[in-house]
Amino acid sequence: MAMSTGALCPQFNDRVTYDAVGWGPGVATPSAPATSVGEGTYKVGEDMEPGSYKADCAGHGYWARLRDDSGNDIIADDLKAHGGPMRFTAKKGEYVENSGDCTFTKVK
Repeated sequence: MAMSTGALCPQFNDRVTYDAVGWGPGVATPSAPATSVGEGTYKVGEDMEPGSYKADCAGHGYWARLRDDSGNDIIADDLKAHGGPMRFTAKKGEYVENSGDCTFTKVK
């Protein structure tokens, strides 16, 4: 079976190219926003889907909804020093910062 440069790779559902070294990744397919997030700062609508998220934290947990990625303009936040359930609703265009022993999963 002959393949041409820029062919669609059925195994990875992505484009691949052929150069002097061999077959390799081509143009990357954009990934979908996440529906489960751990520690980090995420842009809602790009890095994570908008919606309601919840977690049952094993230990220390913190989340903050931010107007920008500077971390200085907090819309809302919550801190659990000894674990337990946490919940927030993220809107498109905001940023969400998470830290601690929590993985937040989208519930709706």
